[in-house]
Amino acid sequence: MIRLKILIMMALCLNGLMNVVYSADSFFAEVKKIRGVAYVEGKELKIGDRVGAGKIISAKGKGNFIDIKLSNGAAMRIVGGEFRVSKVSNRMSVYEILMGKVFSYFKKTSNSQHIIKTKQAAFAVRGTRFLAEQQEDKSFLCVCEGSVQASNDTGKSVIVNAGSEVYISKDDKDFVNNVAIRDMSKLKGVFSDMGYPVE
Repeated sequence: MIRLKILIMMALCLNGLMNVVYSADSFFAEVKKIRGVAYVEGKELKIGDRVGAGKIISAKGKGNFIDIKLSNGAAMRIVGGEFRVSKVSNRMSVYEILMGKVFSYFKKTSNSQHIIKTKQAAFAVRGTRFLAEQQEDKSFLCVCEGSVQASNDTGKSVIVNAGSEVYISKDDKDFVNNVAIRDMSKLKGVFSDMGYPVE
């Protein structure tokens, strides 16, 4: 019976009816929406594709984005950049923004933690909606709902609450949690478009 299922899956893949990019372990990110073109390590992605941990997902170019839903319940929109799920476990998952913006939605859970890393910072999340961005020489965080703990390379950290933002550069020994100057209604609109409206 198992051999028959494997043969059917192989036949579907060969016929182009099923496009599985990577699914070696139980974690995956499923492509939900694409504007422009998106890739995983050079291979063009299509809606319904599944990408496993460790692979770099890219949606480069102005206005290009990809929406993914993770098998752990989180959802993300990668805009004009590159993103990777580095580590996944029941207790803690680690994600990397290599460049560009990532809008993230995480369900509130009491037993698991999510860490989003950039070149200059780490953002610890439990349940929230926020925008994180890797710019050329600094990282940016704007929280739409909930709160996120932002830390830099020197070990300094601050809690960023809903309606607040913070910039972190490599040289910063301190950073200030500011009231968001970005248009929160536009950020909330992105989450609504993703299917996760801010309440």
